[in-house]
Amino acid sequence: MEAVVAGVGQVQWALAGHLSAEKGLRTGASVRCGYGGVAWGSRPAVRCASERRREEALRVRAVSADGGGGEGNGERFGRGGGGGDNGGNGGDYGGGGRDGSSGGDDAGGRAPESSSGILAWYMDRTQKNPVTTKAITAAILNLLGDIFCQLVIDKSDKVDVKRTAVITFLGFILVGPTLHTWYLALSKVVTATGLTGAGVRLLLDQFLFSPAFVAAFFAALLTLEGRPKDVIPKLKQEWKPTVVANWKLWIPFQFVNFLLVPQNLQVAFANVVALAWNVYLSFASHKEVAIAIPTATVDLEMSPFDEETKE
Repeated sequence: MEAVVAGVGQVQWALAGHLSAEKGLRTGASVRCGYGGVAWGSRPAVRCASERRREEALRVRAVSADGGGGEGNGERFGRGGGGGDNGGNGGDYGGGGRDGSSGGDDAGGRAPESSSGILAWYMDRTQKNPVTTKAITAAILNLLGDIFCQLVIDKSDKVDVKRTAVITFLGFILVGPTLHTWYLALSKVVTATGLTGAGVRLLLDQFLFSPAFVAAFFAALLTLEGRPKDVIPKLKQEWKPTVVANWKLWIPFQFVNFLLVPQNLQVAFANVVALAWNVYLSFASHKEVAIAIPTATVDLEMSPFDEETKE
């Protein structure tokens, strides 16, 4: 009797497998079914390969929702899947990483949560393209500072476009790249930390770099404006008061900058006061150069009566 029942169970199991295979063929799925032992009153433990693959894919997709390994289907060891919201293409065994590089694990690197705000965007740019980003920033600050100087300080009726274009270009090719290189060099030359490190950087910045940079700025600006003959008179007239004004504004600010701000953020932090400084630089560099009038000397001849008077 038990043999008959077991035989009936096997027939039922075979029919179930046949129907499942037939359904898989209709849906286009690849079906490989097997069966385990059959006991009285129990159900066969059936597992199809298509079901296993489907569950595997769901698990991998849950892990790599943002990293996305595989050829678009979340396979565990797929090649070059998409990298999520901010990730790039993945490598052989993973999806996109945090910044678009290859993911490090088999399920794909997880992209970061989206950050909003201009500051987050700017800091991302300074990490990826530091020189270009700081050059563009300096150009924009020079442009705004010059326009403010012309309209508010000089009280001009309209903006001198040529003057603004020159000082904007100077910010791009000179100010931004030079400041980036200088701050980077300071961080490498001065390795001390705390008050000592900030003090040494401040001395080098304000008493070595700043006087030379002010002179270079005046010389470059006047040359680009087609007035190279005015460079020496301008330096004699404006260099010293400009350097003194620079010390008054930048010494306290730069001390805080060097003491508390990481090196990669120092140029960005300096931009807080750079707009005001650029207004002053624009004003000082475009002041009329005073023409020195030589004092006339008159030689007075002594009258012959003077000699007689002396006698």
